[in-house]
Amino acid sequence: MIFKSEKWQFDTDNITVTDLKSSNTRTFHTDHIRYHINYTCEHYPESLQKLVDNGDILTYLEEFDIKVTDAICDQTDLLMENNKEYQIAVETGNLIDVGSIGNMLRENAKEVVYKDMVYV
Repeated sequence: MIFKSEKWQFDTDNITVTDLKSSNTRTFHTDHIRYHINYTCEHYPESLQKLVDNGDILTYLEEFDIKVTDAICDQTDLLMENNKEYQIAVETGNLIDVGSIGNMLRENAKEVVYKDMVYV
């Protein structure tokens, strides 16, 4: 879907924002932005059009990306601090378990964060 104003164009399929005056384009590659935009297109397309009309779409996406990334990192840290298996793997230097448990905890953190921040 394309949202367009006099100055901005937002392509939700490619997650690109184009400044029509300068032809500068910014593409976003994170899954959480893609999922959020897909959800918003389905449920609240008027809010995306408003962001484009007001010239706030680029700032919105940049700030959203930072906030979600930070929240995932913070949640992952909390899960790692409270996971006994992860702590044992760190203490014993078992890098395979540190990596695999850490990846699992990061995915769990994503689920929590996505429910509160991405699918809204």
